[in-house]
Amino acid sequence: MTGEIQLTDEQRRAVEHFTGPLLVVAGPGAGKTRIIVERVAHLIDERGAEPSSLVVITFTRKAADELKERIIRRVGGRAEEMQISTIHSFCNRILRMYPDHHTLGSNFHVLDEENQLMFIYEHREQLGLGNVQRERFPLIQGFFSECQENMVDPETLIQHYRNKGAGRFEMTVAEAYQRYLNLMDENGLLDFAGMQWRVVRLLENDSKILDDLRSRYRFLMVDEYQDTNQIQERFLELLAGEECNIFAVGDEDQSIYGFRGSTPENFLGFQKKYGAEVVMLEKNFRSVPSIVDVTQRFMDGYREYPKDIRPVRDSENRVFILDNPTHQDEPSNVVGIIRALVDHGVIPHQGYVTLLFRSVKHDAVEIMNELRREGIPFNVYGEGGFFDREEILYIMHLLHHTRRERRKIIRKLKYEHLEGEFMDLTPGSVNLILEMDEEELRGLREHREFRGAGFTDPDDIRKLVALNSLIDSDLGVLERYYEILELTEYPHRLLERGDDESREKLYNLARFSSLIKDYERISSEPSVEGLMEFIRMVMSRRIKKYDQILLENPYSVNIMTMHRAKGLEFPVVIICSVFNGKFPRKVRERSELELPEELRRSTIRVDEIEERRLFYVGMTRAQDMLIVSATENHRGKIGYSEFIEDLIKTSRITSDRLGRIDPEDARIEIIKNSCQVEDIETREIFRISFTELNTYLTCPFRYMLLYEYGFDVPSTRDQLYGIAVHECLRRINRRLMRGEAVTDDYLQELASHALRDIEMSPDGFRAFISKLKRYLEEIRGRASEIVSAEKPFSIMKDGFMITGQTDLIIRNREGGLELVDFKSMSGSGIHARDIELQLGVYRHALDLDFDGFLAYTFEDSEWHLIEPAADIEGLLEDVAERIRREEFPPRENNLCSLCIFHSICTYLHGRLEAGAGEEDDLRRAFRALDPEDMDGYVGAIERITGYLRDSSDPDVRARAADYLGEAADAVALDVLREALSDPNEGVRIAARRAIERIKKAQRALKEDYKTLICGRDFFRPKKIHTREGQFVVCRVCGHSKFLEDGVNEVVGIIGDEEHSWRQEDRLFISMWDEESKRAKNADIDTLWVTDSDNMDYGWAINAVYQRLKNDVTRAKPLSEIPVIIRGDPEIGEEEIDILQRFGEIRIG
Repeated sequence: MTGEIQLTDEQRRAVEHFTGPLLVVAGPGAGKTRIIVERVAHLIDERGAEPSSLVVITFTRKAADELKERIIRRVGGRAEEMQISTIHSFCNRILRMYPDHHTLGSNFHVLDEENQLMFIYEHREQLGLGNVQRERFPLIQGFFSECQENMVDPETLIQHYRNKGAGRFEMTVAEAYQRYLNLMDENGLLDFAGMQWRVVRLLENDSKILDDLRSRYRFLMVDEYQDTNQIQERFLELLAGEECNIFAVGDEDQSIYGFRGSTPENFLGFQKKYGAEVVMLEKNFRSVPSIVDVTQRFMDGYREYPKDIRPVRDSENRVFILDNPTHQDEPSNVVGIIRALVDHGVIPHQGYVTLLFRSVKHDAVEIMNELRREGIPFNVYGEGGFFDREEILYIMHLLHHTRRERRKIIRKLKYEHLEGEFMDLTPGSVNLILEMDEEELRGLREHREFRGAGFTDPDDIRKLVALNSLIDSDLGVLERYYEILELTEYPHRLLERGDDESREKLYNLARFSSLIKDYERISSEPSVEGLMEFIRMVMSRRIKKYDQILLENPYSVNIMTMHRAKGLEFPVVIICSVFNGKFPRKVRERSELELPEELRRSTIRVDEIEERRLFYVGMTRAQDMLIVSATENHRGKIGYSEFIEDLIKTSRITSDRLGRIDPEDARIEIIKNSCQVEDIETREIFRISFTELNTYLTCPFRYMLLYEYGFDVPSTRDQLYGIAVHECLRRINRRLMRGEAVTDDYLQELASHALRDIEMSPDGFRAFISKLKRYLEEIRGRASEIVSAEKPFSIMKDGFMITGQTDLIIRNREGGLELVDFKSMSGSGIHARDIELQLGVYRHALDLDFDGFLAYTFEDSEWHLIEPAADIEGLLEDVAERIRREEFPPRENNLCSLCIFHSICTYLHGRLEAGAGEEDDLRRAFRALDPEDMDGYVGAIERITGYLRDSSDPDVRARAADYLGEAADAVALDVLREALSDPNEGVRIAARRAIERIKKAQRALKEDYKTLICGRDFFRPKKIHTREGQFVVCRVCGHSKFLEDGVNEVVGIIGDEEHSWRQEDRLFISMWDEESKRAKNADIDTLWVTDSDNMDYGWAINAVYQRLKNDVTRAKPLSEIPVIIRGDPEIGEEEIDILQRFGEIRIG
């Protein structure tokens, strides 16, 4: 329906309705979305309603986005003040509006259905479900949701089961339900049903909040009301209150989600419950007369609200039943019809055709195979098969390979998955792997060991060493995932190819990163093993969220289920596989785990009437042509589907509306139809948030990977800290707006809650509290009024929309408006261009008269006056157009080396300036860090440290620091500490992280071996035995520690002794190997310099000093280690200068 169509009398009656309840019964194609948009405009423009008093509820996020776009086009930016969302999003917002009135605060996460299942399975032991077969967990998940949707208290459930003598499984699940609710609360989590129940209880138990919401939201509009369940009905009832300004739109004929708990009873009882007026929208603007006539006859006699649906369009087209001799004939017949429609010009291309099925997974395979054979492209929605994709099997196998347990978790994963392009190994390496036992391969760690096992290709060995090092790594699962992507360079090669197949693989790899991040969010102790356990379960369930991503081609046939097609429309619809037993399906048998009828708030009927409604929904998607593909002989079942019989009977086969054709006549008859729908290629609205806009301006290439493909990346501590800061300031501002007290106790509780995911020392926590108090003083002194906290905005232009929200708008002491943005950093960390752009976008979007634009930096509690950027509209249009043209070049900035996609960018684009040679050499040096080639290793470290010290390119310096951190080489600590004063912020950050990584490696080694050894964590220290006791010695630097008790003093020797020995309570360690010219490392108490005939003292003393200086794990600082000179060693002034850097020098 276009905006040029005038309102009918019934539509106008609905639009102009002002107060009180109204039920709009809207048949297919009745223009109900237009009615909602026009009613919003009427209430605002004609009735003077405040936009903020309007709520519009839809049942999918996509529908909410599309509706919001249409409303913004109609009423402008005022729509941002409205609540336009799904009911889940609305409940989420209410809980965050009143964080001090429930136990979760505002720092909680909402789990979708798949993540809820993940949580239950991950915590099965804690829930008492450890002995339950994994196939039953989706059943348990559905039961937990059903209990909450019906507002069933756990104690009530347990008592009911006890009274009726329930079975062991039912009692186990009932008891787990209680634990589940408690565990979710402890972890700050909600599922969809639990979130709605939480809001209902909040409104039922807190009259102040209920009154506040009722006064705020005076007009409720609910689309698809027939899809509501009981808890949603209760929520809407509470919100409507006595005024009852609730406007419900729906159609009981399209109620098809009974299996989810939705019931048409809410829709059918609306008029009686509220005393509502009813408006019937019975004109169909979508379909041609034959489709309207056939579908309405099909539903007559099965309706609660009798309807007289009439077509608006005119056409001579007929509806056809394709009569296939057997089900095996269907694929070629259906594909032949598609080919005929295109070849004879009835439709411009195959994209006009949509094939609908009950189940794509079970019913569409043969037709898809036929389409492939005929070379006809198609888009599949909801096929599943994500975990069967080649690239997903590859990455699952590589992750599974890095598990710490020996136990194989997913037996489907075979070493054949190492043969393909993901690892890109040579045939010789693959053959060796296939001949090896898995644990034998997993046991190899060093280059030497792989060479000893027969591997010869250096690049293969490098990859396999890097892969096996992850087995012992402390990296998180998502970090490990990106390490694998980097070491294999698989996404690098996919992006380089750039064809559709490669892009699909990248989309799927991105989705897998989201799966891992979801898992890490809900797991208390995330691990590769835990992730694989969850994947093993969902692989057998075909979880909808994990459908594979396929690129949508507007010129391709669409394939989807009828449920998925609801709310959509297509020029040509072919309903496939309408066989006896398939439509209608027999009423499902009772599940082994269902909520008792006595505890339900309503009776859910999933019966043949819903089957009829589903078939009706499928048929009414068609605009110009509808073809129903049937057979009388389906796998031995003789007889047509009773729905086919009904179509023939009710439409009278001789009528001009319905034709029954055999395959031979199908092409001839169907091409007599015409397609009047204009070009279906519509330019979709391009949506972008300010965060995405800023990412694009910083680096379009990073934007592409994050937002076009959808890669999820590990959260950094800085990001988590920033979120915590904003959360605390927002809640303080909201309390000040409501005139509520902000006490010290409140700030303590607020900070504890906001920082619960961040490790922070007691001193750090106290400092954080002090900064909150400082902000409280600052804002009270500056603002006479807080106008808004986190005000949303949107900018709608032709073809694009940018969205975001401001942090704070205040009225200052002089009465002027000021726009404030919070930064969790100090003033020195602000990037002027970024904040100027940000405030410029806000000014452009809000169109208010501001006296000032400010940034408040939390770390130093400072206000910064900012001049917002100009010409924002031109910038937005330019960015939107460039993204549409898929222009995603890399853009160099001082944080390139810290970007998780840096290696991909370097692989594809090289250095953007003359530093390409340095970058390539730096990478070669890093790859040369072979522990079995000590000379090469030392040379590589020297090259890398040289680049860190001397390169003029900050990106090269930062990458060098990053490599030193990955090497975890304590020898590099000095040069990294020097880099902490580098003029480039990116280099400083990289150096700081490298130092932290080295120290972490040292701490881990100290814990593992109860000794101090060098920080090169990828060398395994070896233990050697002497007559006196046991040493642990690092293979590379020789750093050793005597493990026997009773040693009170460790003496380091520079002289003629080349071995370590013990005398009583003293341990003597030689610090210099004259033969190899190598200094050793030891945690010494005293340094002796003794006589030697062949010692190069200058070299030895300097080398030992450098080695000990760089060992940050030693017990004593150098200045506390005395030097004893024994005999007459040949040392001069230079050597004495070095020795004076130790402690007291004595002759003895």
